[in-house]
Amino acid sequence: MFAALPPLSASRQNLWRLTLVRILVLAAQAGSVGFAWLTHLLPLPWLALVITLAFSAVLCALTAARLRLPLPVTEFEYAVQLGCDLLIHSVLLYYSGGSTNPFVSYYLVPLTIAAVTLPWVYSLALSGLALVSYTFLLLRFYPLETYPVARENMQVYGMWMSIALAAGVITFFAARMAEELRRQEQWRAQRREEGLRDQQLLAVATEAAGAAHELGTPLATMSVLLKEMRQEHSDAALQEDLALLQQQVQQCKHTLQQLVRAAEANRRLDVMPRPVKAWLDETCDRWHLMRPR
Repeated sequence: MFAALPPLSASRQNLWRLTLVRILVLAAQAGSVGFAWLTHLLPLPWLALVITLAFSAVLCALTAARLRLPLPVTEFEYAVQLGCDLLIHSVLLYYSGGSTNPFVSYYLVPLTIAAVTLPWVYSLALSGLALVSYTFLLLRFYPLETYPVARENMQVYGMWMSIALAAGVITFFAARMAEELRRQEQWRAQRREEGLRDQQLLAVATEAAGAAHELGTPLATMSVLLKEMRQEHSDAALQEDLALLQQQVQQCKHTLQQLVRAAEANRRLDVMPRPVKAWLDETCDRWHLMRPR
């Protein structure tokens, strides 16, 4: 029998999902910047935006390559990855209107993911980073020069897209991350229960082996004495009783031998299956032997 393989760590699974979120968001950001550039809708610093998006793409590639390594993913590393997402988003907002950009609400997505998957210390640090970044964008940013009507339309549709994107990411990916954490806790609890059960079986097996060793010598002495008594006495009734006693002693010795074998099997966690008919026949024979009348 093979033990169930442990699931992948929650941090590794969550980092994979975070990389997928980052790729989807990067595609949406690149599509928005490309649409604005092709339609000449907004005068933006295209070079700075392209460099920022390229950095985000390189981070996605490096993270995917890092996840193929056997090194464990720590909670600190996962928090740093979320911090990088906040900084990248802040730079993109800086070059596209700052706090007036409707996609500023995306700040809530990394913070929600951190609150679901990380200890409160990391969540508090990331919340501070997001607050400092947003405060900075209130004071300094690259202004958008466009017509008032176009700006109003962009605000309306941009807010709708931002809310839809944030809601989809939080609902699906954050829920999956929380489910992964619950699955990890359930697996650990199951392993703890199995460990306690194995310890109890080992303790019982050790006690059984000790009792079998202590009872083996008296039973061997009784068997020898019964054999000598059968040789010395010729009375038929007594011979029948001695024969019954000798069978009882042999049955006790056989039971002790089974206890010793079971104890050794439990130590090795080696459980051997046996046919039901053989077990039932042996049980019935032992029952008849212990109750001859």
